[in-house]
Amino acid sequence: MNQQQLQRMARAAGVPEQLSRDGVPGIRSEPQLIRAIQRAQGLEDCFRTDRRYTCKNLECPWRGDCMRLVAHWQA
Repeated sequence: MNQQQLQRMARAAGVPEQLSRDGVPGIRSEPQLIRAIQRAQGLEDCFRTDRRYTCKNLECPWRGDCMRLVAHWQA
């Protein structure tokens, strides 16, 4: 799912748009956006957090992406 599809899904779920300091619509990262959608849908906002290692929710629509290994670069 690309960023535009996630943004549409977030709007449909009633997630308020994040604004930057100057009031311009900001861009959230994929994990932030999915967690906001999870909260709006009344689900646990656990996407790509440490809770994924003990997750037993096999019906979660985000499970495949959540469990996938992702490299995080640190400066």
